[in-house]
Amino acid sequence: LTPGVYIIFHRSLFPFLQVPGQKLSSSDRQERSFVSAHAGEDLTLSCFYETQVPTSIYWYKQILGQRPKLISGSSKNDKNMFHGEIENSTHFKMDKRDGKALLTITDLHTSDSAIYHCIFYSYTSPIFSESVTVSVKGFGSNATLVNQPGSDSIQPGGFATLSCTVHPGSCDGEHSVYWYKKSEESLPVVFYTHGGMNDQCDSQSNACFYELPMENLTQTDAGMYYCAVASCGQVLFGNGTKLDFPDKVNPWVLVHLLSWALLFTMIFSIFLAFLLYNITKKNSCHSSEPNSLHYAALSHKKTNRPRRHGNASNDECVYSNA
Repeated sequence: LTPGVYIIFHRSLFPFLQVPGQKLSSSDRQERSFVSAHAGEDLTLSCFYETQVPTSIYWYKQILGQRPKLISGSSKNDKNMFHGEIENSTHFKMDKRDGKALLTITDLHTSDSAIYHCIFYSYTSPIFSESVTVSVKGFGSNATLVNQPGSDSIQPGGFATLSCTVHPGSCDGEHSVYWYKKSEESLPVVFYTHGGMNDQCDSQSNACFYELPMENLTQTDAGMYYCAVASCGQVLFGNGTKLDFPDKVNPWVLVHLLSWALLFTMIFSIFLAFLLYNITKKNSCHSSEPNSLHYAALSHKKTNRPRRHGNASNDECVYSNA
């Protein structure tokens, strides 16, 4: 492959493919999106489909930098068909049970390292279900991919740098490094390659470092990014870096919260107005009561003075309006 940039959209890979408006839940998807195995082992890939039984199921194999190739299919009457170079081979086996489509690869080879896509038909509409990346290590191989950061939070319009580190082990050949993206909405996309480059390797640490800067990021850039290295006849995969935007609060949640806050404020205001009205009414009633009459008895005792007529006066009661 020539070094450079490869942009492959899922529409061009599967021109007949339709992505349904309803998405499969996480429990209905491939149990593992990345599988690492060793040569000589057996491997079974499972693909969940919806409760509606599909009319047919197809498995595609995509080697990095190439278009997907149809390897097998299964019709509703359980008739399995294999295509291409594996048509008469026992290397692949298909089965369906418990709402899952199963693809078994026996006696794994390093050439089985690829991305496997599961697609099923529901009547006349093909629907992409899921894909899984398979990395097969050869006998005696000790090359590994390490230090691919697990996740990174990004901002709209910001930038991020993808990185991965390769320890070649006993393999001193040239490396072809691929970067591809995988998201829930589309098939994996190989979008960049470093071909035949060993100038980013450090002889002291026996490691090769690869970085891919990304700028002006948007929501469509969110997803899992994998680093894959083809060297010495095998393909090694990183564990992936997840680029994600910070969670945003659903605007409808804010609307509901503000509505409840406004309702509480209105009820509290009505309560305060009612309380103030009662207090004002009570004070008004006290201030408007008529004046009451109060009577007090006063005792006045006259001093004994000689009177001309000699008559003594008795005590008098005087009433006064207060």
